[in-house]
Amino acid sequence: MTKKRMTIEQALGWAYRQELPKAHTIGGGEAALASSWGAVSAFGALLASVDAQPPVNGFGCVIDMRAWDAPHPDAVRIGEAVERLDAFEVALPAGWDPLGDFGGTGDGLDGLGELGREAVRRGLAAICAEETDAETGEVRLVPRTRLSRLVAVRASLGGAPDWRGEKPAARLVSGPKGRALWFRRMSVAVASPVPSAAAWEVEADGWDEKRRRPFPGAYQKWRLDPDPAGLVAARGEYELWRAGLDMVLETVREGGGLDSVELCESGAPLRPWETGEAAVPRVLRAIRSPEPEPVSGRRKRRARGS
Repeated sequence: MTKKRMTIEQALGWAYRQELPKAHTIGGGEAALASSWGAVSAFGALLASVDAQPPVNGFGCVIDMRAWDAPHPDAVRIGEAVERLDAFEVALPAGWDPLGDFGGTGDGLDGLGELGREAVRRGLAAICAEETDAETGEVRLVPRTRLSRLVAVRASLGGAPDWRGEKPAARLVSGPKGRALWFRRMSVAVASPVPSAAAWEVEADGWDEKRRRPFPGAYQKWRLDPDPAGLVAARGEYELWRAGLDMVLETVREGGGLDSVELCESGAPLRPWETGEAAVPRVLRAIRSPEPEPVSGRRKRRARGS
């Protein structure tokens, strides 16, 4: 039988949008089919109309109650390979700079400097948490959204995570009427039995309204507009998703491949903001079932964004 060629994105879309919703299992048990009598029974017990959430199967897909046939074995293999993504570790590539197309986070004339580095820290913290290994003391990054869910949800929706954004500009922090604000550091006395904690240093208004000028030692602050932290998070998510595609492809191939589909590498660029390459379409074309055994083994690997 001639195999149909598919990119890994197309195969994931076919599996999660057409085949895996046919699996009528929830946590290893059969899903209870919805019935009109069930709704009447719930109303009688609670004296209220209850909006029940649609049942979700073991692959995280909303169950297609109209389907009577099982999902294609190749789709099951793909779904199991996606679930194995959670066995991988995430490592930040050396020199990772998701704002490189905007001058990067360097201190040069065109760089975003410390403001850019601070935005990268906040953006990274939004998508990854730091965990310390109790035995080795090694700090590792753990995605706040499981990598398997990130890839599965994107497969269900189609397209790629959006990485585009507006170039930020440095602007003075200003007040409601656009007047630049001034700040100063002050020590505030506090009642404390501990001598070292007798005063706190706080940031206060640095404008002397009486003399209509800044207080001595006052300073101004800068900010990036728009704040690129959200863009950093979006680009980090894109890299996780893109690395996940390669890992799913590798896992399926190592498990012997698929019976009716020849998987091809992703056509999405690794970091389109660095290369200027076009990303995959936001919405994939509808994929017809092409006639696509569980991948065994669970190994720890290091997932890199390059």
